[in-house]
Order: sequence, then C-alpha cells, then structure tokens
Amino acid sequence: METERITSRANETVKAVVRLRERAERERRRLFFCEGVHLAEEFLRHNRPVERVFVTDAALKAHGALLSKLGCQVTPVTPEVYAKLSEEKAPQGLLLVAPYPENISEHKPSVKRRCILLDGVRDPGNVGTVIRTAAALGVERVVLSRDCADVLACKTVRASMGAVLCADILLTADLAAEVCAIIKSGGAVYAAMLSGDAVTLSADSLPADFSVVIGNEGQGVRPDVAAVCTGCIRIPQTDRAESLNAAVAAAIFMWEMRKTDESVP
Repeated sequence: METERITSRANETVKAVVRLRERAERERRRLFFCEGVHLAEEFLRHNRPVERVFVTDAALKAHGALLSKLGCQVTPVTPEVYAKLSEEKAPQGLLLVAPYPENISEHKPSVKRRCILLDGVRDPGNVGTVIRTAAALGVERVVLSRDCADVLACKTVRASMGAVLCADILLTADLAAEVCAIIKSGGAVYAAMLSGDAVTLSADSLPADFSVVIGNEGQGVRPDVAAVCTGCIRIPQTDRAESLNAAVAAAIFMWEMRKTDESVP
C-alpha cells in the first residue's frame, strides 16, 4: 500500500527511522533497517516480514513490482529525504524497516556442536562476512558475545548479504558458558590462537564435531573463554603477515568444519 509522499527532512517518521541507527533504539523498538534491492529480494526469499519501505520516485518506478510483493507500507520520499535516511555512499533509493528476525535470539532450546563463536569481534564487516560464510558453508550456528558488532546494524546486514535473515544466530552475555555447553554435549571447542602451544590446523587434528572461537581483532580470545575450551588451534602461515583478518580466519575454520560434515553436500 502506497502512502503519502514525504518531502520534509524534519518529518517525525523520518526522524524515527534515523534513530534506528543506534543499537539501543533498535533493541528497544525491536526494529532495524537495511537498504538495497538485493536485501529486499532476500526478505522475499526467506519469507521475512517488512514493516515499511521508503523509496525514491526513481526506485519506485524501477522496482515497483518487487515492492508490491513485500506486502507492506510503501512510502515515497524525495531524494533529499532519502539522503537523510540513508547510510550508503551510493544508495539505490530503497530502504526497508523490519522487525527483528526470528532466527536471531538470546535463548536457543538446543545446543549445536558445529558453531563459529565470535568473542568481541567489533567490526561489522567482519561479523557480517562470518555470518554470510556460515550460511553458505552449512555451519550450524553463529554465537556472538554481547560486545560484538550488532548483527542488525546496517553495515553488518549489508556485509552478510542478507544471511542475517536465515542463519541460526545466538547472542550471549556469557560466551564461556556456551563453550562449556557445547563441550558437555559431546562437541569440541577450540580457541583460535597464535600461541606456541596451539595445535596446527590439519585434517588429522580435528574431531568429527568441532567449533572454533574467533577473538577480538586486536586482543584475540579472552583468557576466561580460552581457559574452558578443549584446546587452542592455529592456522599455519608464513612470517610475512602477523595474523589473518578475523573473517578470513573464520572462513578457513568453517571450511574445515564442512569437510568433516558428511551431511553437507
């Protein structure tokens, strides 16, 4: 349903959307926003509800058929108003406001034994890329400590290419407890570390069911989390670089998880 065109940057509805840039506001209202045609298509593909779409006249003309399939309120806005709403450098003129996806939770009824766990990973690009890779490679769950970049920040959603709408994502205030729960269920959890006593990643070094903790970009895995892990593991590399990017390291470990999981095609 198309609503009246918004022409003022001072409009209260526009201000309310802009406030969703703040994590506390997103959590309070249980809403988030993201931008672009691809993400609109991902909402349709995963059958996720959209509360409202803000769209420029040009985007409405180009993508009206797509927007009609979303079954939500469509609000045309001027380019000036869209510029106030948008966080993109090259916006496509299409912004979606949606409720929190049901696949993201702080409480999960069961424990998964093939997880990638993020310990204080702060960069939204890294978090989004890990979630996207996990969805692509069939990793059972992504577990994030509370101080990771917000999974529903616009930059994270964009980096995930919409995978935040389908991946099994657990947010936790106690990552060490989640590690212990996985181990208690029969899985193994390794802290990705560069320390000398870390096991070098290889096919022979991994059990059938294993998870990996990826630490903060600067500080690594916290000592209290590493202490409850099955052990430490590292990716063999040359001395030409000090370390790997967090998302790249996570991708390598997730590929090894896939290789040991016969259920994934």
